[in-house]
Amino acid sequence: MKAVRLHGAKDLRVEEIEKPRISQDGILMRVKAAMICASDIRSYNYGNGRMKLPRVLGHEIAGDVEEIGSSVKAYFKLGMRLTLNPNIFCGRCTFCVSGRHELCDERRALGFDVDGGFAEYLLIPYDSIRTGAICEIPENLSYEEAALVEPISCCLHAQNLVKVGAGDTVTIIGAGPMGIMHLVLAKALGASRIIVSEVSEPRLQTAVDFGADVAVNPAKENLTSKVFGATRGHGSDVVIVAVGSQSALEQAFGLVSKGGRISFFAGLPKGKENMALNANVIHYKEVLVSGSFASTPHEFYKTLHLVATSRLGVKRLITKQFSLDHAIQAFETALSGIALKVCINP
Repeated sequence: MKAVRLHGAKDLRVEEIEKPRISQDGILMRVKAAMICASDIRSYNYGNGRMKLPRVLGHEIAGDVEEIGSSVKAYFKLGMRLTLNPNIFCGRCTFCVSGRHELCDERRALGFDVDGGFAEYLLIPYDSIRTGAICEIPENLSYEEAALVEPISCCLHAQNLVKVGAGDTVTIIGAGPMGIMHLVLAKALGASRIIVSEVSEPRLQTAVDFGADVAVNPAKENLTSKVFGATRGHGSDVVIVAVGSQSALEQAFGLVSKGGRISFFAGLPKGKENMALNANVIHYKEVLVSGSFASTPHEFYKTLHLVATSRLGVKRLITKQFSLDHAIQAFETALSGIALKVCINP
C-alpha cells in the first residue's frame, strides 16, 4: 500500500509499504480522509524523539471498515464508516478509571507511537476498541468533516476545563486553525462575545469571517486596552492561548477578569518552557489556570454529534484537499500559514 512516512526532520516520503495484517481482535480501516495537524508539521520540521522512525504520520482520520478480526465481529460491519480518537489508553490506571483518559499513564497515539492515517490502510488496535475510541460516522457527515472531530474535541476538552458558557466573553490569542476552531466552538457553547488577537492580517480577517466580534492585531493596537474597552473595564471571562508563545501566555494574565479562567492550549517549544508570572494576579483575582492538550473518549463522542448538527459549520475549515501521491505538496500548503485545514484523501 501507499503511505506517507517520516524518516527524519524535513524527510517525508510517499512510498510503498506492506499492508497491515489484523489480529483476531483488530480492525483494518480503509482511510478516506486524514487532516494535517500542527503536530504533524512540527514533527516534519524538527523531528520527534518520541517516534521510532520511519513512521506513518496522521491522527485526524476517517474511513471505512475493510477487515474485522474474528473476536470483534459482533461490534462492527464491513463498510461501516468510522472515525476515532487516535489516543490509545490503557483503561486501567487511576486517570482512565476516573474519566481522565487524556492523562493515562500508558497513553500512546496513532501517528506517533504507532503508524497513523496518512496511508491507504490503518490498523486499529484492540485497545482503541476496548476503551471506546471508535465512533460510527453519522450519515449526514462527510469523511472530511468526521476527520475534523479529533482537533475540535481537543478544543471542547479545553473549553470544558475552563467552563466556557452562556454570556461569557472569550479572548482567543492566535487565529491559526486551532484558534478558529476555538472561536466557532465557543460561539456554539453560548459565548456572547469573542475577541481574537492575531498578528497576521490574513488570519485576523479569517477570524472576522468566522464570526469574531472584536479582531485585534497586537502589533498595531493595544490588546489590553481593546479587551477592557470591549468589556467595560471588566476583562475577559476566559482567555484561550492557542499559539505557542511565551509572551502570549504572559499576556493572558493581563487580559483576564476577576474570577476568570485561562486555558494554556498551546505548548511551548523545548528550551522555552519557562515564562514570567505574577502569582499575585492568580491569588488576588482568583484566576483559574488550566492546561489542555487532548480529549477523552466521551468528549470525542460528544464532539462528533455536535459536528453532525451543523452548528459549527466545519466544512468552512477545509481549505485544500490532496491525494496521497501529492502529500508533500499538501504539507507545503499547510506550512504556508495561509490554509486552515489541509486534507489528504488516500
